[in-house]
Amino acid sequence: MVQLRWSSPGATLSNELPRPTGRIGPYREITFRAVVDLSDAHNADAAEVPMHVVLTDGAGRKHAVRTSDYGQELTSPELLTFAHDGAGHDLPVLRLLLEQIRVPLSAFDVRLQDVRSVSLVFDGARGAVDVSDLAFSN
Repeated sequence: MVQLRWSSPGATLSNELPRPTGRIGPYREITFRAVVDLSDAHNADAAEVPMHVVLTDGAGRKHAVRTSDYGQELTSPELLTFAHDGAGHDLPVLRLLLEQIRVPLSAFDVRLQDVRSVSLVFDGARGAVDVSDLAFSN
């Protein structure tokens, strides 16, 4: 898992794809798991984190797709559990439950047989998220 923190809009996590790995045409979507980290002060006033995914092909053509266009926005986790302190008290514990984000590759206007990089761009002024399991899938 990668923990990301930023304090200005446009923070980016980029992943270069070595050749010939960039042939992603047979896949249908790009997926990853992520969660807003409410334990970080960067998220003190953020209920959601707007973001988009950018694919870049070998010709340098880039295309950005907002995750919210596919109903996939990072929001505050809503899983609250309780831990027992040994003295008979229940203590509330907020768990970070990763959300699955899926964006169809058909949404990107790039050459899918020659993708060179995948970037996650966070549009909020500041924030903190945890990201895991970035992959192409069917």
